[in-house]
Amino acid sequence: MQAIEFEAQVQDGAIQLPFAYQDWHEGQQVKVIVLAADQEPSPTQRPIGLAKGLLQVPASFFEPLPDELLDAFEGKS
Repeated sequence: MQAIEFEAQVQDGAIQLPFAYQDWHEGQQVKVIVLAADQEPSPTQRPIGLAKGLLQVPASFFEPLPDELLDAFEGKS
């Protein structure tokens, strides 16, 4: 099964496919799932620094990782 995702508006009960998908599975039966937002997204952004002072990063965080841990991240045995 293949899927595409795009945003669109319903106009007169129809959804217009974006031009890039006009020929996508032309003539074939497809399954359509419509997800509608419950409400308009909030135009305001969360303020930066809400957790300031709640977390501390220890100095050891910036120390080099042991070779065996680096090897594991790089897929080496």
